[in-house]
Amino acid sequence: MQGRLRRRRRDPDDPLEGKIEDRFVAYVHGAGGLTRKVNGMGFADWPDRVCLKPGVAAPLWCELKRIGRRPTTSQRILHKRLRALGQKVVVCDTLEKAKAAYDAHSDVRRFKDVAEQVRAFGTDSLMPPERKRRRN
Repeated sequence: MQGRLRRRRRDPDDPLEGKIEDRFVAYVHGAGGLTRKVNGMGFADWPDRVCLKPGVAAPLWCELKRIGRRPTTSQRILHKRLRALGQKVVVCDTLEKAKAAYDAHSDVRRFKDVAEQVRAFGTDSLMPPERKRRRN
């Protein structure tokens, strides 16, 4: 059969993004953390995973890529917006980089600091106090 396309063999040293993601999820869960895939309608260009680490108040947003791949332009724009909002966003193309980013995430605000700030406001919640209704 002439003209038939042959399927290109994949390099075994270049794992697919899904394999990297599966191993990263297992690592986070093994470390006592929690991670969820960010997908669904309206979530295009968002990082692949949001990771929560015990004792760390802020989430870590992870964009996982194949080795040597980069985020798309629209993903880079969204990552920049998230960082401007004070979020920590990392792009990792290997499992080792993803593990290192998760392990280094502990220098962000901790729950103790947030709890002390809440007590300083004299309330048990981070929500602003309700305004009293005026009577006419």
